[in-house]
Amino acid sequence: MRCSIIVPVLNEAGTLPAWLSHLQTFRQAGHELILVDGGSHDASITLARPWVDKIITTSAGRGRQMNAGAAQARHEILVFLHADTFLPEDAMQVITQALADRRQAWGRFNVRLSGRHPLLRLIALMMNIRSCITGIATGDQAMFVRREVFEAQKGFSTIPLMEDIELSKRLRQQTRPACVRETVTTSSRRWEEHGILRTMWLMWRLRLAYWRGASPERLLQRYDKKSSCCVCVFARAPVVGKVKTRLFACMEADVACRVHEQLIRDCLVRVQGPLWSIQLWTTDTQHAFFLPLKKSLSLHLRSQQGSDLGQRMAHAAKQLLTDHAYVILIGTDCPGLDTAYINAVLQHLRDGADCVLGPAEDGGYVMLALSAFDMHLFEDMTWGHAQVLTETRQRIRNLDWRCVEMPVLWDVDRPADFKRLQATDSRYLAYVSTGVSV
Repeated sequence: MRCSIIVPVLNEAGTLPAWLSHLQTFRQAGHELILVDGGSHDASITLARPWVDKIITTSAGRGRQMNAGAAQARHEILVFLHADTFLPEDAMQVITQALADRRQAWGRFNVRLSGRHPLLRLIALMMNIRSCITGIATGDQAMFVRREVFEAQKGFSTIPLMEDIELSKRLRQQTRPACVRETVTTSSRRWEEHGILRTMWLMWRLRLAYWRGASPERLLQRYDKKSSCCVCVFARAPVVGKVKTRLFACMEADVACRVHEQLIRDCLVRVQGPLWSIQLWTTDTQHAFFLPLKKSLSLHLRSQQGSDLGQRMAHAAKQLLTDHAYVILIGTDCPGLDTAYINAVLQHLRDGADCVLGPAEDGGYVMLALSAFDMHLFEDMTWGHAQVLTETRQRIRNLDWRCVEMPVLWDVDRPADFKRLQATDSRYLAYVSTGVSV
């Protein structure tokens, strides 16, 4: 039996050629090596091309990438290998022997962590024992499975974390894994960079939370902040006479303030989603209006900093990009911003966009999403002017960034916008001031 080795990668140019070299003996023996790139920004694809049989490109996500590789694999056995795990020289013979009995559907190797610290040996031993007892394998153990079984199970779930454990649970219902004693060697870099005990504690907590029903998307926020996304909602504190002033032509100031409050509440509910966290950046974090929202929606309130909108957005974006891979900046007065919209924006970012722009009908924008930061996007801009969108597009071109634009949306600024809102959402019909025509 021959094997197809499927390797998901993302921005691994620094180590890829040296790592791929150890797999060449398997290619020479007739086994297939498939690299599935999730949108690398570096030279991963160029460097890997001479070392692999096939390169596939897809959007990022290990489950999605490994499924794409399996769909184009030629051989009967699929081996899923992380790009920091080294196979033993006799790995293919070990796999074919483990699956010689047709009743055996899948398996995994024992794992060894590459570092020298004694705790790493203990951790690997615990991983291997736990795996044999529970019948659950992890990606670090180089899972292998018969192709027809993998296809019958419809492959990995495209969840951002725990895709290996989720598939193991389904495969285990068919047969327990072949727990081969030979070891693969996995890099201990993750453990050493973040602290061995700290990483061990984190992994146990994540697995416990997963078994207790926590979503993989929420677990990702705790596991890898650098792969996470934050939706940053900008909202001025609802002070009568200071908000929605352009609606004063059709309503009194206190009513405009209540409209502002309702728009904030609606926005925060609409953009809830499992793939991102939400922070509310406001001009007054202690305002009485925000405190119940903070409690009911588990919001993180942050204080806006800066003398104009550009400085405030720049400050928030720069801060958030130190802890997150992506930040999505929005206001609260665009009814078209919802979970589906944010999902689409996040997918563009994960596919390699440097920024995603949400144009507005009035010549501005309702959303700006970033995976990179440059102050040039924000400084010396005439905010509120009809040329903001045009100027922002030019600045993005000057930066030579890859930008994706979303469909044009409208926001609630002027009386005509409010009438439009009332036509689409009857709840706003109640917001009419005595003696003032809307």
